[in-house]
Amino acid sequence: MAGTYSVTATVNGCTSPASTTNVTVNPIPATPTAGNSGAVCEGGTISLTASTVPGATYAWTGPNGFSSSAQEPDDPKRHGRDGGDLRVTTTVNGCTSPAGTTNVTVNPIPSTPTAGNGGAVCEGGTISLTASTVPGATTPDQPERLHL
Repeated sequence: MAGTYSVTATVNGCTSPASTTNVTVNPIPATPTAGNSGAVCEGGTISLTASTVPGATYAWTGPNGFSSSAQEPDDPKRHGRDGGDLRVTTTVNGCTSPAGTTNVTVNPIPSTPTAGNGGAVCEGGTISLTASTVPGATTPDQPERLHL
């Protein structure tokens, strides 16, 4: 508890004058609200956000050793590879808050499709363009046909 405390020493029945000290108790800061800019493709940039706490310093931690002291870090080299939970704490007057958490989703880059066509055509002819199937990718219902 905050307040003024005193202490005396007693030796052989004799008591010293009192010495006093004032104790200040600083509150624990509230848990910061952590957020991010949303899912990103591997190698993209994710912006992290933390609620503003007056007078606070910030400490972010995350996958693969990520750390930052910025309130809103932007690090494409780190975030574009490492999805998962990122945590942020604030420190005010030496007191550290509980961690706020945000989950970062990093989607992999799909494999490159192989493009093809039906071969050379004469002017005015029609050519069919094709692409290999990439699992999970959206594709048109029919091959693309161009009239040249």
